[in-house]
Amino acid sequence: MYFYSSSSSGPLVPPSRSVDSTLERFHLSGGTAQYCSIINWLRDFLLVYNSLTEDCFSHCVTNLNYRSLTPAEVNESLVAI
Repeated sequence: MYFYSSSSSGPLVPPSRSVDSTLERFHLSGGTAQYCSIINWLRDFLLVYNSLTEDCFSHCVTNLNYRSLTPAEVNESLVAI
């Protein structure tokens, strides 16, 4: 995935380079507090997302010893439908 550079006729640049230039603009414009706020929001979001997916997975998958579903997992999947 590529993004356009800041100039309209500029070449495509990889996202990491685009992010780096955005971070430089934040730092130069005194946006360090805003940058920290974004990082904290992202951290909180990922913690909640990780917790949610872990809870859902452990609720649905009770046994990882077999390729096929256990009877409890089959019943659980039928309830979800």
